[in-house]
Amino acid sequence: MVLGMMLFVLVLISTNTYRKGLVELSDEGVIRLELFVTYLRGVLTKYESLPELLARDEQLAEFLLNAEGNESSVALNKYLETINDISNAADTYLMDREGLTIAASNWQEEHPFVGRNFSYRPYFQQAMKGQLGRYFALGTTSSKRGYYFAYPVRRDREILGAVVIKINIDTVENKWGYHDETFLVTDPDGVIFITTRPEWRFASLERLNSSTRELIEKSKRYPNSDISALPITNVKDYQFGSVINLQGENGKSQIYLQQTHRMQEAGWSVHVLTSVKQLRRKIFEVNILLGSCLVFLYLLLVLFKQRQLRLI
Repeated sequence: MVLGMMLFVLVLISTNTYRKGLVELSDEGVIRLELFVTYLRGVLTKYESLPELLARDEQLAEFLLNAEGNESSVALNKYLETINDISNAADTYLMDREGLTIAASNWQEEHPFVGRNFSYRPYFQQAMKGQLGRYFALGTTSSKRGYYFAYPVRRDREILGAVVIKINIDTVENKWGYHDETFLVTDPDGVIFITTRPEWRFASLERLNSSTRELIEKSKRYPNSDISALPITNVKDYQFGSVINLQGENGKSQIYLQQTHRMQEAGWSVHVLTSVKQLRRKIFEVNILLGSCLVFLYLLLVLFKQRQLRLI
């Protein structure tokens, strides 16, 4: 009876300590998550309005309407190159209504975009519908991770083509100063494309179904990437996050508190994974200390009863 009560008290205090510890970890995780999301939003906001501003430039519409000579093409390429240098974007280019790139800031590089057709990209398709196109993908030419903004170029409400700004996403990881923390950014399909754990890049949080894989292949979002799911097992969901078990390459599993923030404007999900290893160690230490105290009290109680029996 007494031992049962002691075990009950031990389990109750351990459970409460664990829950309180998770809440404290979640509070810290929320702060880190908000900092990272603010940083990402700052990167995107810097370039979001630039395609629309460029699309209002009459010389872009004029160039799309009139196929002029090589001299005009060179001048437009140089103009886009200047814009790209000033904005510090990865690439800036102009596409006609068929998706063919007719001018680009990288026109003098080894693999220029000029003459390449990117009509299969969702950002172009969105722009041709009169919307601001947004999309993340690996560049089919550069193989670098990029986020694309595209905006329609019009003349008298007629859409003639689209101007595109590409941001180099590689710099996001390099410039993020908190490399000791575990962050993941996933696309709408749950594929990881930004992470402080390079070995997880282009893996998915869940197994992708065949239709999703087909759409990814059609848009050439991750060419030559073998997308496999991370070995994650969900342990328990809480209001503030989920405790997950992630199997490591060495066969050892790690327990994390996963918290997620949805960036609606970009279609991204930002995740922070906080290890609960220290918390579990704390619970173990609490159990040892509390168990020792309970055993000590139990022995005192036994000795006290034995003393009373001797005195009778």
